[in-house]
Amino acid sequence: MNTRLLKAALCGSVCVTGFSIPVSAAFAQAEEQVSVAEDNGDTIVVTGSRIRRTEYSTAEPLTVISREEMTQAGFNSAADALQSAAITQGSSQVNNYFGGFVVNGGTGVNTVSLRGLGASRTLVLLNGHRLAPAGTRGSVGAVDTNVLPSALIERIEILKAGASSIYGSDAVAGVVNIITDDKLQGLVL
Repeated sequence: MNTRLLKAALCGSVCVTGFSIPVSAAFAQAEEQVSVAEDNGDTIVVTGSRIRRTEYSTAEPLTVISREEMTQAGFNSAADALQSAAITQGSSQVNNYFGGFVVNGGTGVNTVSLRGLGASRTLVLLNGHRLAPAGTRGSVGAVDTNVLPSALIERIEILKAGASSIYGSDAVAGVVNIITDDKLQGLVL
């Protein structure tokens, strides 16, 4: 009885495969020639994503804080600039101890929390690369944005949509990409 069932399944799969080959050939013949659009040389490179693409496939809410805006507002660090944005909820840990564990890196750490989901759910990138979490002990899962002076920063890009499909579970709330000035030489006052 098993051989009869096996023969029927094998015969069915051969028939399906046999009928699908001419159909795929017909689709290949019906394919139209697509004219290539003229390239004018203007390209857009998305730096908030590790996947390079030249055009936007969907509208993504992106906020950019430029160096000029940080200078005019008098921000001294990336933490100050990020805490000024409406979407972010910066948390400044002054002295927060629970059961001997240091929360978010310990004393004096400034973290970024997008949409109020917590600093461990907001991914912070430096020039498109992940930054290491702050602190050395306890429950550490957030980046200290105090260590980045505003003189080194060209712009800060805040992707307000969840990007966990690209970056993983630590980007559920969104992504903060801090772009530094690569042309900086010497001392900036």
